[in-house]
Amino acid sequence: MVGAGTFKDDVSVSGNTNLLGTVTVGGAVSLASTLSVGGAVNLLSTATITGAAGFLSTVRVAGATSIEGAAVLKSTVTVVGAAHLQSTVSVGGAANFASTVTIVGAGTFKDDVSVSGNTNLLGTVTVGGAVSLASTLSVGGATNLLSTVTVAGNAGFLGTVRISGNVSTAGTFYLTKSAAANVHTTAINGVTSVSFGFGGAQNFLTTVTAAHTLARPTGAVVGQVGSIFFVQSGGSGTLSYNACWKFPAGTDPTFSTSSGAVDRLDYIVASVSSDDTGENIQAILSQEYS
Repeated sequence: MVGAGTFKDDVSVSGNTNLLGTVTVGGAVSLASTLSVGGAVNLLSTATITGAAGFLSTVRVAGATSIEGAAVLKSTVTVVGAAHLQSTVSVGGAANFASTVTIVGAGTFKDDVSVSGNTNLLGTVTVGGAVSLASTLSVGGATNLLSTVTVAGNAGFLGTVRISGNVSTAGTFYLTKSAAANVHTTAINGVTSVSFGFGGAQNFLTTVTAAHTLARPTGAVVGQVGSIFFVQSGGSGTLSYNACWKFPAGTDPTFSTSSGAVDRLDYIVASVSSDDTGENIQAILSQEYS
């Protein structure tokens, strides 16, 4: 057939068919069996394939591609542009990302995640479970850890580390530079029985203005040490002590009476009661700092 040919009904070909020129299909094409294409194929409209389709050469799709069923890719998949995955992505084997990976929404990893290079986390990182670090951890900025952190190797903190709760060290704790505990200023004006909160500080500064009794401190911990600075106001302030305060030779010291004098009470908590108040606190009062 040299010119155009139009078939208005079904065409059945029982043997091989070679189409040497352009084939234009303006309507739907339904293939009930295998289609093998050795060269380029341009499909200008909808192609419906109910059986297997084998493409032995390059397949180029210039427009959008929608795959409604499962897709099995047995070799390398290269995406030059952006890839938007709007639903769940399951990767059964290794996944190598040679460039930047941006996750706008939540990311859940149900198994181990190994990172051999640097990892930059620019936003908030929330860890709800345990974290195990087998090697060095370097943190340049603020880090909020909401649960247990187990570090099997060294941990280096290059910036400020703030701990608002208790810290327990099971092994030896070394300080290569100095460490300082703040002096907590406490007003006791009008308070007859003064109970310092050892759970919030270890060093205290207060002004003695009247007759005060140094009561059992709250939140005490065995081994806690510190100092309490008492400033005499006008010479009228006096101090007496609860029985938990123990002094050398069992003699309670006399508070300085000179106006403006500073007495320093150094102490160590030897034992506490069941309600965490001080039970046996050994102390020494040094007088008349001015």
